[in-house]
Amino acid sequence: MEIYNTFEQEIAVKRFIPTFRPLFILFMLMLMAHASTVTGEILTIDEDFSSTARRDSLMTSAVWDTTSQNVHLHSQILFSRGSLNTTSAYMSVLGPTHLFLADGTAGLRSIDINDPDNPISTDVIACDSTAKGLALSGDHAFVAVGSAGMQVIDVSNPANLVDHGSFDNNDELRFVNAVAVFETAVYLAESDSGVAVFDINNPTLPVFVRHMDTGSWARDVFVSGDLLYVADDGFKIFDLSNSLNPTLVSETPITGTALRISVSAGRAFISCGASGMFIFDVSDPANPLEIGAIDAWGSCQYATATASGDTVFVAAADEGLYVLDATDPANIEVLGSRDTILVALHVMHHDNLIYLANLSDGLKIYEIDANGFDLLKNRAQSKNLNDSDDPVSRVFLTAAVTDSVSFEVTADGGDSWHSVQTDGQWFEFPDAGSDVRWRAFLVETDSSPMDGPACFSLSLSMERLASFGAITAVSDVPNDSGLQVRLSWLASRHDAQGAEHQITEYSIYRRFDGTAQTSGKSGQPGAPYPPGQWDFVTTIPADMENQYSAVVSTLADSNSTGINWTAFFVRTRTSVQGEFFDSPPDSGFSVNNMQPNPPTGWMVDYSPPQGTQLSWDPSGNEQFAHFRIYRSAQPDTPIQPATLFAVTTETNYYDETTTHWYYQLTLVTIDGNESLPASANLSAVGDSPSMFQMQPNVPNPFNPSTNIYFVTGTGEEPVHLDIFDARGRKIRSFLGVSLSTGQHQVRWDGRDNTGRNCASGVYHARLRQGPRQQVMKMTLIR
Repeated sequence: MEIYNTFEQEIAVKRFIPTFRPLFILFMLMLMAHASTVTGEILTIDEDFSSTARRDSLMTSAVWDTTSQNVHLHSQILFSRGSLNTTSAYMSVLGPTHLFLADGTAGLRSIDINDPDNPISTDVIACDSTAKGLALSGDHAFVAVGSAGMQVIDVSNPANLVDHGSFDNNDELRFVNAVAVFETAVYLAESDSGVAVFDINNPTLPVFVRHMDTGSWARDVFVSGDLLYVADDGFKIFDLSNSLNPTLVSETPITGTALRISVSAGRAFISCGASGMFIFDVSDPANPLEIGAIDAWGSCQYATATASGDTVFVAAADEGLYVLDATDPANIEVLGSRDTILVALHVMHHDNLIYLANLSDGLKIYEIDANGFDLLKNRAQSKNLNDSDDPVSRVFLTAAVTDSVSFEVTADGGDSWHSVQTDGQWFEFPDAGSDVRWRAFLVETDSSPMDGPACFSLSLSMERLASFGAITAVSDVPNDSGLQVRLSWLASRHDAQGAEHQITEYSIYRRFDGTAQTSGKSGQPGAPYPPGQWDFVTTIPADMENQYSAVVSTLADSNSTGINWTAFFVRTRTSVQGEFFDSPPDSGFSVNNMQPNPPTGWMVDYSPPQGTQLSWDPSGNEQFAHFRIYRSAQPDTPIQPATLFAVTTETNYYDETTTHWYYQLTLVTIDGNESLPASANLSAVGDSPSMFQMQPNVPNPFNPSTNIYFVTGTGEEPVHLDIFDARGRKIRSFLGVSLSTGQHQVRWDGRDNTGRNCASGVYHARLRQGPRQQVMKMTLIR
């Protein structure tokens, strides 16, 4: 265990400003709806997701977005529906009721897909060689079977496929890769032999018509409208006006080798393996134009598009299935993807479903949801938030979230997790621990917003049983003449009977601007203090209390010239010689709170319309700063900024006015304390100012009591002083008797008429005498 508390950098001598670092908080629990006893250091960690510093990268699967500053789900537009394990899925074609799959060495397979979540294999028929491609025409499937040429299968009854044999034109056909059908003609891509044309007027007995030399290796054929597209080193377009004798329209070279080709909405999508995918405008077949390309994968095996040509689906071999936005072909964007585990070879789409031939993993079916999310990657988790070895006994959590986001916390690094609410209620760990983390689960519900569930910020407060006495407040002592503050701190976790390090006392040190470091209480040099120069102030015995406080002196008061901060730290000493724990420093300031006496000799010589002469005695207050003169048109107006007329250090003032005003005079010290208004001796010419007036209560805010000052004039009417709460209920009454002319005061002890302590809040004091009344606001802070 670390005994000496060390500091890596200078700590500024000022009160803590909230940042995304631990804050020592005394009155945190006052903000909560319930009372709870603080027995340890309260540490609060605020997370706004502007940084990944506290993210546990291994355990976080949701998006920890430092740009948008939130945690949200990954966008996922492809949702898995059903799948069917088959032998070796190469290509699929959709029939009227079933899907037909070129299933490699297994042959041709028919699959019932009426329930996309549960595709069922209804029949499979062996082929004479590996089934790699197929095309449908009526009730027949024409299957590309490699070295065996083409095989014809009757698929009119998907549950009972019937083989009509294979056709290779007396062994003249080379290796057949793909097949396409137009009217009564079949076109076979037969490698280096180009394209073979068969007449299928009688589908069960195809007749070889001719070879078309494409000039290179024919790997795929595709029919769109009355045009045949052939993928070889580039791609070629043939006119099928005479389906059995196609004529060349154009040939287009491309970068890379064309493996597969598909056409939609006047666009040709060329899959070129490691070279990516190319898009050509083929609306003018005689002059194809390249309009876009993307190389985002290791191998593009097949690409097909929707009827508009704007959305493209790509089978990207080992990298799975991709969805692209090709609305602007020059700027193709990836909308989403799915890892399909094995080799994605072919993809087709119908309505809102995607059918993927995934080699030995068989057939996979996905649904498109443009606003979908990856519901499996829905966890965000923090690293350890406790920066010490001291154990944490309890936590509470608040968070700004949308939809259903649940939270769990741990104090043992994740061995045991506990569900917590985000309502600021304390959660007690079964066993205190030093590895404190949170994790969140984002769950989409029917009420989720369009952008899904998210967490925008959270705050986790922990009660840490610290070895040192954590300073909780350095506050000014009220109603004093300055130069002292009350220093409060929490007990060390060892300040208990039978503790491992029995605490004997707490020593308080104060920072000063010296040139050499003091040696501390023992007089032995070299003791490890926080940075700066420190004086020993006092020692408080350890009595196994929960909290301690002491009134200690400051070096200077704060006043109108500026704030004078004084820093302190608390050294917690144990029964072992030389063993102690130092707290982090904290600072505060003192002020002279004593209200000065009002000015004396206050004279008002009313001589309108010539003007008014004001005069008074010099001040004998050593802290004197200046006098304030207030002027108002009504006699009962309290002093306030709006009526401040002049500020002066002189003892007289001439108001060149032709109007009859009412004047008040106060004295202000350099500490900012202002006296009550002086009582005026009037040199009467005309009417005298009214002598009915409430003055500001002192102190305000206050705890537990305050003095209420007021002035009354002549009259036999009784004077009433009543206190009202914020809801207008009378809770305390004073006086109710006639008073002599002059200044008076009433002390309110913060209790109601029954003697109970009033709660913190805003209260109103009302002074009433006959028809006249005034109201003043006061604030009580417990």
